[in-house]
Amino acid sequence: MSARVGRVMRRVARAVAVAALVLAPDALAAQLRPHADWRTLATEHFRVHFTPATEEQARRAAAAAERAWALLADELAAPRGPVDLVLSDDVDFSNGYATPFPSNRIVVYAQPPVASASLRFYEDWTTLVVTHELAHIFHLDRSRGWWRAAQYVFGRNPALFPNLYTPAWVKEGLAVHYESKLTGAGRLHGRQFHMYAQAARLAGHLPRLDELSLATSQFPGGETSYAYGSLLMDRLANASGGMRGFVDATAGTVIPFRLNHNAKRGFGTSFGDAWTRWRDSLPAPSAGGSTLPGVGRTLARGAWALEYPRWMNDSLLLVAGNDGRDVPGAYLVAPGRAPERVGRRNGVDRNVPLADGGVLYAQLDYTDPYTVRSDLWVQRGGTERRLTAGARLTTPDARARDGAIVAVQSVPGTTRLVRVSADGQRIVPLAPASLDAQWSEPRWSPEGDRIAAVRLRRGAVSELVVLDTLGAELRVVAAARAVSAAPAWTPDGRRLVFASDVGGQPEIYELSLDSPDATPRRVAATATGFFQPDVSPTGGALAAVRYENDGYALAVTPLASDLAVAADLPWPHVEHGASAAAETAAPSEQGTAGRYSPWRSLMPRYWSPMLLAGEGDDLLLGGFTSGADVVGRHSYAAQALVNLSNGQASYDAHYRYAGLGQPLLDVGLAEFWDDMVLARESGEVAGELRERTRLLSLAASLSRPRARSSAYASLAGEVEQRRYTTRPAPLLDSIAARFGRGATEPAVRLSAGWSNTRHPMRSVSAEDGVSVSASARQRWLADDVSALTRSAQASLSAYKSLPVGRGAHHVLALRVAGGWADDAATSSFEAGGVNGGALEIVPGVVLGEGAHTFGVRGFASEAQEGNRAATATLEYRAPLGYPTRGAGLFPAFLDRTALALFAEGGSAWCSEAAAAGRRIACTGGASDPRWLASVGAELSLDAAVLEWDSTYRFRVGVAAPVRGRELTGADAASVYVTVGRAF
Repeated sequence: MSARVGRVMRRVARAVAVAALVLAPDALAAQLRPHADWRTLATEHFRVHFTPATEEQARRAAAAAERAWALLADELAAPRGPVDLVLSDDVDFSNGYATPFPSNRIVVYAQPPVASASLRFYEDWTTLVVTHELAHIFHLDRSRGWWRAAQYVFGRNPALFPNLYTPAWVKEGLAVHYESKLTGAGRLHGRQFHMYAQAARLAGHLPRLDELSLATSQFPGGETSYAYGSLLMDRLANASGGMRGFVDATAGTVIPFRLNHNAKRGFGTSFGDAWTRWRDSLPAPSAGGSTLPGVGRTLARGAWALEYPRWMNDSLLLVAGNDGRDVPGAYLVAPGRAPERVGRRNGVDRNVPLADGGVLYAQLDYTDPYTVRSDLWVQRGGTERRLTAGARLTTPDARARDGAIVAVQSVPGTTRLVRVSADGQRIVPLAPASLDAQWSEPRWSPEGDRIAAVRLRRGAVSELVVLDTLGAELRVVAAARAVSAAPAWTPDGRRLVFASDVGGQPEIYELSLDSPDATPRRVAATATGFFQPDVSPTGGALAAVRYENDGYALAVTPLASDLAVAADLPWPHVEHGASAAAETAAPSEQGTAGRYSPWRSLMPRYWSPMLLAGEGDDLLLGGFTSGADVVGRHSYAAQALVNLSNGQASYDAHYRYAGLGQPLLDVGLAEFWDDMVLARESGEVAGELRERTRLLSLAASLSRPRARSSAYASLAGEVEQRRYTTRPAPLLDSIAARFGRGATEPAVRLSAGWSNTRHPMRSVSAEDGVSVSASARQRWLADDVSALTRSAQASLSAYKSLPVGRGAHHVLALRVAGGWADDAATSSFEAGGVNGGALEIVPGVVLGEGAHTFGVRGFASEAQEGNRAATATLEYRAPLGYPTRGAGLFPAFLDRTALALFAEGGSAWCSEAAAAGRRIACTGGASDPRWLASVGAELSLDAAVLEWDSTYRFRVGVAAPVRGRELTGADAASVYVTVGRAF
């Protein structure tokens, strides 16, 4: 075994440390509070985990899950073992996810999807999301043939679930099919996905199957996988009844990427042929709304998101938007001029003009590392001020005369209407919260004596409700089994204008409040869809958001009562008020709940074999495993390796405890070997020195994520124990003066970082901000030279977007880094190499060496070593294009490409005392740095390989050294390939 194998082991140890964090539930992404008071309710097929605040919804979710299990078991083969279902109320947005690894697990966020147009059509929203996620479990857990045999050996290894290898449009298409089929509502019964297809056909660009990816940067993003995948999978399932056959075919095939082969076995036709037939079956595009006033003037278009236009006056509109080129913001839009950005936003909630010139709005932000809440803010000029903290308020509206606010407040499992004082200090509910009804989009009447809002009832019914200022219902109108939304008043307070898809696609309707028997009349329509209307102050114009194939548009059309025409179909009659209140409550599980125990879900469920090559004939054979309980309170990763040549055993294990919330506590234990050849002055080999190193580490970490910045700090302690042996054994006595017989040395490290960089959706680089990180270490030495040694290093990256081109910004990026260690240092800094990342192929197997703090491209990664180091990099980054497609049904997807031109320089060197002490390598020289420098270019590709939906950054570059070649023997130019971002 060689010293090189020791370095490999250290890198693998670092990879395991990374894997321990990656494989553990990510608190910032999953938003599960590991330190919460979790409870568990067991049913026949589920363990439902919840906190006391969500118990009522959890019991409903348990009943819904058992019902969904029974229905899905008639469609697909049932999964193995109980399913862990977690209900979390830690974020104010809707989502859920499912995974078969390391056990079958579902997480549902207890926030109804009232803000999502595509998800609003539900009988009961908890049933909808549970059915969708459970369909994933039925699909992904299925394995047959050699896959099942391999699982008997390796357990629930994530590499051994064949249906995981299908693209998202298959996985999500199947789940949306069953959510719609088994609940009687869902997205296929709604109109949003059909609208996408209609708009694409109208534009003459229905996407190809290889353009469907969650990773696409083309509008409307990952929604295309859900929309087109569900439309295709639903058609195939209904035509052939072969969904189970397809799932089983993929679950048993040797090569799961053979999509057409498996489709033919399950559905009797290939996906390619089925897609062509579905595409050709779509109705011919129509102009839509030809009997109505024209769609009017288009003031803005091509936005990724465009929400809630509000008239400032008869010619100026305020709107929330996201163009993909920048982060979300508020914009002023007027005829004849480009939209003017007037403020940054964390999302695209409603912006409300105030009488004093300010703007009221709601936006999401972290309140702690596990919790995301929506609060009210006011912007005046360029200054933003928070009105509420953790109040969970969305879609506010302000009364003109006194600034009193009406808003929607999230509570566990549902929403309610509340009144909020103008200063945000007092919040008064207007009606009791109910899991059977959710509220959305309130608006004050012009006189400020009434409130109009949308109520979503069980049964997929939308109602427009008019209330007084104390919350008493004055009138319920326009009740329909449809998605109705965004009511707005006409200036005289006698009519409501709103959007509804009751006629088959989202259109604008008007309702007179003068007559108790009035029915809505359609006043604006388009071939695709109209949303979120607002009426101008004089009542003569209507602004609304229109869907187009390349983005949302803001349009203005005339509005007058004599222009309104009857809808093509009579407005459907749906019971409301007292009749609706008598509806049957949702089923609820009545079992006894107990305290949450993490141990059953924490036990190891799999292992992965590992094989590493050393120099010569050395081979290291071993295994890797990891695990985490369902709420992320405990997580671990471990590996063990044996050198087949000499029997040396190495291991590395990491454990994280998150039960305190903050800080996170980490423990690591590792042992590895370095073997070095000893030579006499004559050059003759004298023997071999073996160094065994054991490391014990403890760390406490704090994080402070925010929507616009993030910060972290970590304090770690470490004990390193080294022991030496020689072959032959008597050599140890002769070299003990230099190496000793061993040592035990403790150390402490402090690390911290902060960043406020921006990441627009179509960006090719971080933009407009800085990232800084630093660490300092003190190590106590067990020798006679010095009692301790200290070191520190820091880096700073800065980014500036440039207004070049019409697509993503060009970016100028700068990075500087420096390292210092005292003269007693026992480890060195290394200058050279290509800075990048690491790609984990399967747990424990990592491609790439990761970050080089002091990288200089064009030179070897250890071109220079010393106890001092400094580097600087300047890059110009420019987007090249957005192919956003794959290669047929081959598992690959290329999203975006970019070019970077760089100049880079740096050095690692030793102080005179460190060079004289000979405790570290000083290949960079003594006292004065010998600078290395290079220039070059990189092509970056954001692509998925052997996958469709998770892209990595692959970089191909050429670097030409312009200084330092004679010092290091570097080539005149070198080509490199790596993964990850340069910085």
